Amino acid sequence: MKVCLETCPLNTAGFTVAMLHSQTDTDFHTLKTKAKNGENYQLSYAPVGNSPAEPSVIIVGKTPGLKTLEKFMSLMRSGLSMEHSAFQSVYSNMKLTLFNMLNTQTRFFDLMELVAPHYWEGKDRLSQWNAAFDSYNSSQACGIQLTQSCNCCIHTSDSNEPNKSAYKEISSKNPDCLFSSFIVTDKLKMIVFLDSPSKDSRFHPEYLFLRTDKARQLRNIIITSFPHPSGASPVSSLIAEPERLKKKYPYAYQAIERTKKAIEDCISAQQE
Repeated sequence: MKVCLETCPLNTAGFTVAMLHSQTDTDFHTLKTKAKNGENYQLSYAPVGNSPAEPSVIIVGKTPGLKTLEKFMSLMRSGLSMEHSAFQSVYSNMKLTLFNMLNTQTRFFDLMELVAPHYWEGKDRLSQWNAAFDSYNSSQACGIQLTQSCNCCIHTSDSNEPNKSAYKEISSKNPDCLFSSFIVTDKLKMIVFLDSPSKDSRFHPEYLFLRTDKARQLRNIIITSFPHPSGASPVSSLIAEPERLKKKYPYAYQAIERTKKAIEDCISAQQE
């Protein structure tokens, strides 16, 4: 796992990985800054996710949420290693929703049976999915890297998702921050961002990633976005009603259709 905390230029307090084990609820927020537009935000280190040696698919959240941060810190304080705390806490309480959305709206797990058959083929999909968050060996063998665009939980004063300017500020002060956790090898087939890109002022990681040197170096890697399964998102409640979803949340609908086609294309390529 990439440990960026101790080299982060935003870490002016000198916070260390060793100090994570003794942190209390009152001193979570050690990396503090303020966006140029005046929006206040705080960064709490939470490098959640797993680190398989050669993933075939990367599923990318934006930033750890508060529930994820709390679970990560709780596991760290209980004595688990950072690596075990990281894969057991990633996506926290939205794991089942993400599974259901991928399983019902796309052929994602058909793809996984092709690219990681030793883990998925002939097995109960939900059991194997859950195991990737519970067992170290499963997290390594599942063929999916579960990670975030940013290794820190980003808090704002109103607890909403930070404005795009906050991410730009982080990126400008620490150019190696965003997308630093991605494991890219010859086995990588697809990167799926959890987001519904639209023409607004929010942070849409796919758009930013495509402008990075890392993205420009990739060849024959499918990059797409899929609606975020957060409990705060109303999209998941309409997932079984595509016409209503299309009318009310057209960008989410477009993201599903685009990812569905991307996965179909990837399956076809694997079967050739």
